[in-house]
Amino acid sequence: MGTSDHIDPPFGQYALSPAREARRFGAHRLGDNRLGRWTISLRRKQAIRGLSEPFDVTIAPGVKARLYPSTNRCEKRALCGVQIWDAAERKTLKSAIAQPSDMPFIFLDVGANVGLYSLFANAYASQAKREIRLIAVEPSSEMGARLTVNVQASDADVELYRTAISTQSGQVFLSDGDGNCGEGRIAESGEVVQAMTLLQLCESTKVDRIDGLKLDIEGQDLPVLTQFFEHAPESLHPKMMILELDDTSAGPLIELTQAHDYLIITRTRMNVVVAKRDS
Repeated sequence: MGTSDHIDPPFGQYALSPAREARRFGAHRLGDNRLGRWTISLRRKQAIRGLSEPFDVTIAPGVKARLYPSTNRCEKRALCGVQIWDAAERKTLKSAIAQPSDMPFIFLDVGANVGLYSLFANAYASQAKREIRLIAVEPSSEMGARLTVNVQASDADVELYRTAISTQSGQVFLSDGDGNCGEGRIAESGEVVQAMTLLQLCESTKVDRIDGLKLDIEGQDLPVLTQFFEHAPESLHPKMMILELDDTSAGPLIELTQAHDYLIITRTRMNVVVAKRDS
């Protein structure tokens, strides 16, 4: 996708002052509890109060991003206190990438938002000295543009596919997320984007296996994964998956994975991480 040399304006143009950065950094070791979350929120406000977006920050070693926290909940969490953002999910992903192997780790980040999962996976692979192939799927033009900047700022190699993932291919409308840009979903009106199935994505990217899949496609997760398991060869079934849960699909989604020999590794309020039984 290129390097940080291609970012306009250059990355760092919107860096926080040292004093404000110190306030942001002061939240890095806080825990995921009531006091920790309250303090993180306070530190975030102190760091950016009175400033205009965006903000160029180093989120973690190897993970840099230009963030717009007022319009995207994911970017808000990444700006300050990222250690509590999907911590259990990322720990499992890091462990999977760190497994010794002569093969590259193939990671599909479906519903990539601004690319944070892809960038963390890239950093984990670098730490483990393992090759990785990163495929990020994001239909929104705005999120895709932000993702591209973040990938370039982090000097990562990510293949970006601007498509929605659904149960059928063709043009669809994508909503604006009702003020949260990272939660755009297939709707009756909105931005016109192309859609394809998960199996079609695998065919387009020519992957013959999936080591890790993060699926976060705002209500389409259950039907998309159901269809995928019905038609994809077992060799394509991901070795591990991070799946978003919601109030209506959580039970059926977990049951679906268990029916295909997945074990629950961890479950949080928002997601479940499962791994293939024979992996």
